[in-house]
Amino acid sequence: MKRIADSLEWSTQEDDNINWKMFYNRETGEVGDWMVKSKVSITLTEKEWGKSAIVPTLNKSLRGHWSTTHKQKKIWTWMFKHHIDQDQIPKAKTDVCYFLIVRSYRKRLMDKDNLYGAHKWMIDALRGSGFIYDDDNDHIFLSVEQKKGTKKAGEEIKTVIERYLLAKL
Repeated sequence: MKRIADSLEWSTQEDDNINWKMFYNRETGEVGDWMVKSKVSITLTEKEWGKSAIVPTLNKSLRGHWSTTHKQKKIWTWMFKHHIDQDQIPKAKTDVCYFLIVRSYRKRLMDKDNLYGAHKWMIDALRGSGFIYDDDNDHIFLSVEQKKGTKKAGEEIKTVIERYLLAKL
């Protein structure tokens, strides 16, 4: 069966070549109407989970001892499993491709390469918990975004992960 994503002129090399407009508007954060029905989301707030809810910068992760990063990945896996059980979220299927949006509301913004690299361990934890089947190009298309969150503006420091069904493989 042909995937929907195959007809969208995908390019893993250049993010600007992706025809996102068919299903996702990056400026407004809205997805296509045909995807909304399949939306599943997990929200990790700083109030509920403490600093574990926010992804540390890539520099902090790489410069620290490997066991610290490993421990953080285990915490995230446990948090995601908790949300999957509590909210009765169905686990990802092997024959499905998902569109995954990770939005990080942070005090200090990161540059783009740091942002994607820093979320690597969180994506691995999503795979370990069953929220996504695999993190390869056949099973997910990934968008990692960030917005400045300040208590003055009433925005909570949090990470929001949304999963949308793209196609059956």
